[in-house]
Amino acid sequence: MNKVLEKLEELLSQIKHAGAKKINIPPSVSEGLKKGVTKLEEVLTTLKNHALGENPAVPHAKKYAPQSKEELKKLVADENVHLGEIDISKVTDLSFVFSHATSHGDQAPAFMRKDFEGLENWDVSHVSNMEGMFYRAILFNHDISSWDVSKVEKMNGMFKKCAIFNQPLNSWNVSSVTDMGHMFYGCEDFNQPLDKWDVSNVHHGLEGMFKGCASLKHCPAWYQGKLEQ
Repeated sequence: MNKVLEKLEELLSQIKHAGAKKINIPPSVSEGLKKGVTKLEEVLTTLKNHALGENPAVPHAKKYAPQSKEELKKLVADENVHLGEIDISKVTDLSFVFSHATSHGDQAPAFMRKDFEGLENWDVSHVSNMEGMFYRAILFNHDISSWDVSKVEKMNGMFKKCAIFNQPLNSWNVSSVTDMGHMFYGCEDFNQPLDKWDVSNVHHGLEGMFKGCASLKHCPAWYQGKLEQ
């Protein structure tokens, strides 16, 4: 496809060059030439768009392969590191990764990273712990709905104090999660449905899950049911 496009672009350039020369040709022929150029430009545009559809953007190549959570934390704290270039296959614990804290009691400063592009491509299918993962990441509002979180057991405080976070998560398979306490605590803008979540393994870990979610219009039915048990 690329070679065809190159040939067509070369032909178009030749036609334009010929048309630009002061050649004594009848007006009708000149007008036909102009229309032909316009039509060829339209065809080229269509073919280029089609080619882009067949060849979507290639994900960033992996440049970094942290061997521990500590190494990963240093990488994500560096705004110059593109998140899509990080291979997290060796890290199963993502707790407090996008946070300067190490526990919920820490009075650490807010995590100020602005660019989360590429995070949606992380393979988290092997991860078991996401406790406090974005704790006080106050600029975080990235779509990670495509993540496979089926092996995650801890999500307590995962988005705690992410005030502007408001992305869809209803497609997540959270059936392995046992603790969701304070998961969305202080997420002032959060207003997403979570009615499809299977929380059958969460027994005593829902405390304060939606506390401070000022924009949330309706808590999922399972939430109230679990609290009443």
